Amino acid sequence: MLRIKRTLDWAEIDKIIVEFETHKALAAERKRRAEWCEREVAASRFRAECDHCHGLGQIGCGNRQHQ
Repeated sequence: MLRIKRTLDWAEIDKIIVEFETHKALAAERKRRAEWCEREVAASRFRAECDHCHGLGQIGCGNRQHQ
């Protein structure tokens, strides 16, 4: 729009700022959700390993918390 008109009014400037901030917030939320998903996968693997070891009656299962 700026290239066409070479000037912007306050409403157009506000719209650009809102769109930029929205884009930035969405990117941050996508990153946060991806990191949360990674944590859930890691926790699930940890839990499965512990459940497996405890089901076998092993005293230590390789996780430092159980040694």
